[in-house]
Amino acid sequence: MTRRGLTLVEIIVSAALLVVIFMLLLNLFPLSLFGVRQAEHRAEAVMRARSILESLSGGPFSRLENGSYDTGAPGPYPDLLAVEKTEDGVELRPALEIGDVPAFDGNPYPRLKRLKVTIAWEGRHPSQIVQELRVFGTTR
Repeated sequence: MTRRGLTLVEIIVSAALLVVIFMLLLNLFPLSLFGVRQAEHRAEAVMRARSILESLSGGPFSRLENGSYDTGAPGPYPDLLAVEKTEDGVELRPALEIGDVPAFDGNPYPRLKRLKVTIAWEGRHPSQIVQELRVFGTTR
């Protein structure tokens, strides 16, 4: 007698194997979605930091006052340092540091300023940050 067809055990084993593979594939979707969200938040933070730096470097050099400024403290840049929310509700909180650029002898260059913008946000993991640094100068 030739054997044709599958036994019940073979069908159950193959169905179980398909279920395991299907479950593994389903677990990849949330992980990839999480990775995409993190990348979106980081890209938005980088764009926000660069936008702040461009706004400051486009203004008058005399407006750049040394100090540290953030969203909670009053300062000369309240509009630039406002909290911004992403599409999914994550708050991007900018902070700004302005300082002199020291020369080799330790004295600051009179026509150069160091601008550092830090954007912080909290997602699924603890606080994340992006920092952008730029040296800005004037000829007058």
